[in-house]
Amino acid sequence: MIQFPLTEAEFAATAAKLEQTQGIKLEGTEGKVSKMGVTFVYKYSGGMLTLDLVEKPFFVTTEYVYEQLKAWLAKS
Repeated sequence: MIQFPLTEAEFAATAAKLEQTQGIKLEGTEGKVSKMGVTFVYKYSGGMLTLDLVEKPFFVTTEYVYEQLKAWLAKS
């Protein structure tokens, strides 16, 4: 699990950025998304975005998945 502190405006901007750059659409403040065999659940509550890995291909490490998520969500 990884967490990111975000204001509501930052969460909205982050969700838009993920959709535009990665094709990942966060619908609402919680849900489940998948891309290329990687599935994670997300929840935005109390100024914190929490991402939890649910499924991944066996040849990809958990650490790699979380590093990619961190890179995609990095504030620009």
